[in-house]
Amino acid sequence: MIRKLLVLLLCLTAATATAKKPKSSASKKAESSAEKPKESDYDKLFKEKHTVADGMFRLHDVKGKLYFEIPDSLFGREMLLGSTISEVSDNAAATTGSKSDYPLHVVFTRNDRSVQLRTVNCENITDETGASRALAEAVKRNTADPILRNYKIEAWNRDSTAVVVNVTDLFVADVEEMSPFSKYGLYTAFELKKTFQKERSMLGEIKAFSDNVVVRSTLSYIFTLTRGRTTLVKDQPLTAVMTRSLVLLPREPYRPRITDSRMSVFPTGKVLFSEREQRAKVIYYAHRWRLEPSDMDAWKRGERVAPKKQIVFYVDDGFPEMWKKHIFEAVDQWNEP
Repeated sequence: MIRKLLVLLLCLTAATATAKKPKSSASKKAESSAEKPKESDYDKLFKEKHTVADGMFRLHDVKGKLYFEIPDSLFGREMLLGSTISEVSDNAAATTGSKSDYPLHVVFTRNDRSVQLRTVNCENITDETGASRALAEAVKRNTADPILRNYKIEAWNRDSTAVVVNVTDLFVADVEEMSPFSKYGLYTAFELKKTFQKERSMLGEIKAFSDNVVVRSTLSYIFTLTRGRTTLVKDQPLTAVMTRSLVLLPREPYRPRITDSRMSVFPTGKVLFSEREQRAKVIYYAHRWRLEPSDMDAWKRGERVAPKKQIVFYVDDGFPEMWKKHIFEAVDQWNEP
């Protein structure tokens, strides 16, 4: 009996000693890695505190670098990218409040590795009753949308519904189509040579809304003006604060209207590939507001109805106070016609 008890005690002591055996460093490391999930590219990119603007896109300002978080639903959607001069050190180059050029008509596309910003090629059309799909496809293949920028995909967001790209070089860089040297400025009369100064340029305020994003940036240049062999200005500095807006266009475009030369409206020319006439011809669309009656039946009866979306005018607060009332009265008169 005593021998049996001794054997039992020895077994229990051995079991206790085995249970209390210290863990090896390898097993500790394995347990630690099992408990702590691997840090994603998204978390690595945005782990430090930074400025975020959430809207159509999520915008991230990380130490002066601008990242767009573009949802899958917005790839292929047409947008306008406009550039306004908010401040400038030399108003002969451009005036504040003006656009340096026409807005860019753009679209984002992507593949597995990168995101492309393309300008939309819409000068050639086949909008004709009875036009075949073969003709439309032929025109499309021969007028593909050119790539303006190609961005590496830096990360996917946490639920894999959006990709992150670094778009700093679109907003803090010299982009000819969005230059602070306006095509309407006084310097267009001379030969202008400009050099972008990256070290004096920086990202500014970022904002995001449901159908647009706004990015401000300060751009610096040195420029030289010549006329023939004469140098008028050499290595002159220029700094401009630019406000860029990326606006989402409606999914369903407004029906175009052929312009009439008897009407004082601005036209846009298009090349129509006509299958019926077997030729390409230039046609002109009228620039007009998207005014649609809120009550179609009442409008058809000749009644006056409010539009679905009103025309909104913004009046510069730089106007003298005594003028403002009369400016509003003049604009309001358009309600009658």
